[in-house]
Amino acid sequence: TDAEGSYDITLRLANADSDQVLAEAGFSVQIVDRLAISDFGLNLPVVPFPTPGRYECQLYANKEFLAGIQG
Repeated sequence: TDAEGSYDITLRLANADSDQVLAEAGFSVQIVDRLAISDFGLNLPVVPFPTPGRYECQLYANKEFLAGIQG
């Protein structure tokens, strides 16, 4: 919610310690109603984890970092 306009969405999987990007996928979206809830799906390839450690999913819109979740 609270989004309106054109956005280039990017999802990255990165090593949380080194910030090395393991995978990246994205798409463009047009949101017309700021009050609507917009759901999107994204297919990611199989990603091997090269070493044990902490990894983070990072969400960007128009190259601006929005949020990250570590696991």
